Amino acid sequence: MLSTILFLSREGVRGALLRVNPGHDEKTDKESNGNAVMNVGFIPIIIGVPPAVGTSLLYVATAGAETRVQPHFYLAVRTGR
Repeated sequence: MLSTILFLSREGVRGALLRVNPGHDEKTDKESNGNAVMNVGFIPIIIGVPPAVGTSLLYVATAGAETRVQPHFYLAVRTGR
C-alpha cells in the first residue's frame, strides 16, 4: 500500500516537472518558474495525505482479528514500516 502511494505521488510530480516551461533568461521568468516548481511539490501532500489516512483507517477497520493481534500491528499501520 505504501509503495503504491509513493509511486503515484512521485509520478505526478515527475510528470508535472517535465511540463514546466523553462522560460526565458529574464529574471522575472526564472522566479515565476521557480515558484511553479515549488508549488508543484506540494501537490502530492495535498492530494496524497487524505487517501493515505483513509486507506489506513479502512485497513485497520477491515483487518481480521488474527491480523490485529499481531505485535506492533497498529504501530506498523500508523508509521508505514
